[in-house]
Amino acid sequence: MRNVVIFSVFVLLAATGVLSYSGKWTAIFGGGGGKSATGAGYTIEEIPIEKTIPPPDYNRQVKFAAGTSEEVKKAVMLNITDLTGRLKKSTLDSEAWLNLGTMYKIAGDYEGARVIWEYLSAVSPGNYPSFANLGNLYHHYLNDYQKAEQNYLRAIGNNRAFIDGYRSLYELYRYSYAAKASEAPKILLAGIAANPSSTDLLILLAGYYKEKDDMANARTYYEKALALAEKNGNTALAASLRAEIESLR
Repeated sequence: MRNVVIFSVFVLLAATGVLSYSGKWTAIFGGGGGKSATGAGYTIEEIPIEKTIPPPDYNRQVKFAAGTSEEVKKAVMLNITDLTGRLKKSTLDSEAWLNLGTMYKIAGDYEGARVIWEYLSAVSPGNYPSFANLGNLYHHYLNDYQKAEQNYLRAIGNNRAFIDGYRSLYELYRYSYAAKASEAPKILLAGIAANPSSTDLLILLAGYYKEKDDMANARTYYEKALALAEKNGNTALAASLRAEIESLR
C-alpha cells in the first residue's frame, strides 16, 4: 500500500506546479540564525525559528472543489491517510507536512494548503519549497500578486540555484502583476548572474526581448545560450537555437 500511495503522489504532482520533498527536516529546514541576503533590488531577512508556533490541525477535513473526480478524491485521501499517520508519529516530519499541503491543493482546498505552507515558512524561514509553493498558490489560485512576489523572492533568496523560482517570478511579472511588469527582465538577469550556466533562463530572456521586438538583445541572449549548449554537447538544443537566431534576421 505504501508504494501505491507514493506513486499516487507523484502522478498527482505532475500537474500541480508545486514542490514535494523527500528527506529530513534538517536537510532543507535548517535553524534560522538571523542571516540576510540581498540582490536584484531586494533584501531578504531570515528570522530565528519560533519554537512555540503550534502546528496546524493535520486532521482537518478536506474540502474538495466541485467537479473533482472520484479517482482523484480516492488518490488524495489515500495519500492524506499515509501523511497524517506519519505526522501522528512526529510533527517534525517536514516531508509529510509539505506533501500534505500539496494534497490539499490538488483537492482544491487552497486554504488548507495555505495554512500548512505558511506554518512551514514560519517555523523554518531558511527553507525554499514552502515559500515556492505559497508563491504558486498566491499567484495562480488566490490572485494575491503581492504575496506571490514576496514568497517567490523568499524562495530564491533561500536557494539562489532554484531556477524554477526565477521563472515563476518572471511569469508573475510578465503576465499577471501589471504594476511590476518592468521587473520581468530584471529577475531573469538576477537569475542568470546567480546561475551563469542556466540555458533555460538565457532562452527565456531572449524570448522576452523577441516578444518586445528588441532583436538585438534577443540575439545576444540566444547566442549566449547557444554557446552553453555547444559547450555542454547538447546538439538538439544547439540546433534549435541556431534556427531561432536565424529567424531573427
